[in-house]
Amino acid sequence: MDERVKVVEGENSLIYEDIEKLSVNEIINMLRCHSASLTTYISVLITPKRAVSLDEPLKKLGYEYADTTVFVYKNLADHRVGQSSAITLKPVKEFSEAFFVKIWGEVMEGSWNPPSSLSIDEHMASLKKEIGEDYQTSCLLAFENDTPIGAVIPHIEPGTGGEGRLFYIGILPEFRAYGRAKYVHSLALESLKKDFSATHYIGSTSHNNIPMLKAFTHNGCKELVRKRVYKKKYSDRGEKKYFCR
Repeated sequence: MDERVKVVEGENSLIYEDIEKLSVNEIINMLRCHSASLTTYISVLITPKRAVSLDEPLKKLGYEYADTTVFVYKNLADHRVGQSSAITLKPVKEFSEAFFVKIWGEVMEGSWNPPSSLSIDEHMASLKKEIGEDYQTSCLLAFENDTPIGAVIPHIEPGTGGEGRLFYIGILPEFRAYGRAKYVHSLALESLKKDFSATHYIGSTSHNNIPMLKAFTHNGCKELVRKRVYKKKYSDRGEKKYFCR
């Protein structure tokens, strides 16, 4: 893999998150090479400026525009948890992995983000593959008193010294629209800072996810960049193969 490219590899998916340093031809050749792999889902994130020259070539390869993702940044040295209600974060060891997966799956229902191509079991497999053996430390549920209201997965981005990320954050449908997201997000940032020793936070969400964007703003995050997301599902049979060196 080209060292100029940042790739997030899941159990059955690849995300090309940073390809801005490649030329159009290099990007297209890279995607053609990977059409010969066993990966089912591939996503490509590019800035709107690069999309001007890549939109048509990507469509010819079978990629479709899916969404625009907003990336934000915060220096965690500046983070302080504000006054919240009785909301707390609890690790998976206090309940069970099966219960965590159940709540996580329910949290995904009706999200403002685009529907995922992966099942909840595939998401869990991708989480374990990306984060590694310490994944249980990252699997947290948000509780209000004794009632689960959401899920959040803080971790350090692999290959970085202290970049905190949230693999996922969300609120159960019946507890949305009451401002809880900003408190859960604030607690997640505090966990990144104290439990994971993260120095800064990079967050992302769909440009349509207004509640999450409001939580970012409330907690002092600044917008970095917006990137268009193109996706393709590769079939097991019938896909034209390219053989690359």
